[in-house]
Amino acid sequence: MNRDKSRVGRPLSVDPGPRRDAVREKVLITRGQAAHRKGKSGNYGQEVGMKQESLFDGKLSDKLKQHGMEQAEDNALSALELGRQIADRLARTRGPITADDVGRVLRRDHGIETLGPAAGSLFKGSKWAFTGRWVKSKRIKNHSRMLREWRLL
Repeated sequence: MNRDKSRVGRPLSVDPGPRRDAVREKVLITRGQAAHRKGKSGNYGQEVGMKQESLFDGKLSDKLKQHGMEQAEDNALSALELGRQIADRLARTRGPITADDVGRVLRRDHGIETLGPAAGSLFKGSKWAFTGRWVKSKRIKNHSRMLREWRLL
């Protein structure tokens, strides 16, 4: 058997190239980059000071969540407003409700399948209070995720 003796016992070295260094630098979240190319607010990651090393940072996580909810709210304002009106009406007639209840009416009466990330802003505001009760989602896509139940103040 003919072996190349120059490689025996030595690990293969692979040149990582310039991409490896780029990963370590300040990065933009993919959605932010895509939005930037489309002319929308695209410094999502830079706005909040996101770095590759920031994997576990509670304050940064909350800041990103808030930013994402605001962005989703801006992007889907008309559907979100409709969802809030439906939530208000449902809560007045039925009492405590979940996002699933609103989603069911949005789909049945308005043909809107989902609010997407804007659903996180549905019960935002001082007129809603969490009842303390959690309910399993009936939406198949949610895989029985627990939803908060809300009541109108």
